[in-house]
Amino acid sequence: MVKIYLLPADEGNFIWLRYGKGEKYANIIVDGGTKSSGKEYAEVIENIAERGEKVEALVLTHIDYDLKLRTLISAYAP
Repeated sequence: MVKIYLLPADEGNFIWLRYGKGEKYANIIVDGGTKSSGKEYAEVIENIAERGEKVEALVLTHIDYDLKLRTLISAYAP
């Protein structure tokens, strides 16, 4: 089964694909929106971790420090 979530991202895209069978799922995240999307992004990562799943791929359609990279840094930084 494949589930596709289109999440709020202000400008740009924030797509979360969750796929698998039974209780075994994997995840792919595409982009992530702007810095203001950081909270939602972090919640998705926490949700994945709480389920004992992993992010198999992180796809950035383009590098833009103000949009994508800053969101990723704020979500993964301690």
